Amino acid sequence: MSELHNYLTYKSLAARYETHDALADTVHDKLELANVCFKVTDDFKQNLDRICTNLGCSRREFLTRATVYAMEQADRIYESATADLVDLGGDQE
Repeated sequence: MSELHNYLTYKSLAARYETHDALADTVHDKLELANVCFKVTDDFKQNLDRICTNLGCSRREFLTRATVYAMEQADRIYESATADLVDLGGDQE
């Protein structure tokens, strides 16, 4: 890829997510949200902080996106792995 292409991609993605982040913050403030938390090791926290600093995002934003992605993958894998199972609790003719 050319440097121009890389630069244009970077600027386009930055504009997309800056707009999305501003909208998400506005929506976030209006929602009734539950708190989900878990204990982590100091190494985990340091790595999370390093990644978020490098990406210029909050831990909340990173962990939310990572968790949504993980749940989508879990659903996809579960559906694929159980697609051939027969519903044993349903009506049978």
